[in-house]
Amino acid sequence: MYGTAVVSYLGMVFPAITPYSKIIGVLVVTLFFASTIKGSKFVSILNNIMTVVLLCAITLFVLFGLPNVKETLI
Repeated sequence: MYGTAVVSYLGMVFPAITPYSKIIGVLVVTLFFASTIKGSKFVSILNNIMTVVLLCAITLFVLFGLPNVKETLI
């Protein structure tokens, strides 16, 4: 389910990968499983990288979305 959800999201961003959704889903799950075999320090590094990417995404969302907010009077 996790691999399918990741590929579904990526398919919205990159429509060209939609035909390969099963293959990419298996690769995503394999990648995360392999990262746990490497050790907790490696998983911690991946977690820190994903946190930085998330913070950058939220910052970009606010910076580019804020000018598009239209004020409405009730």
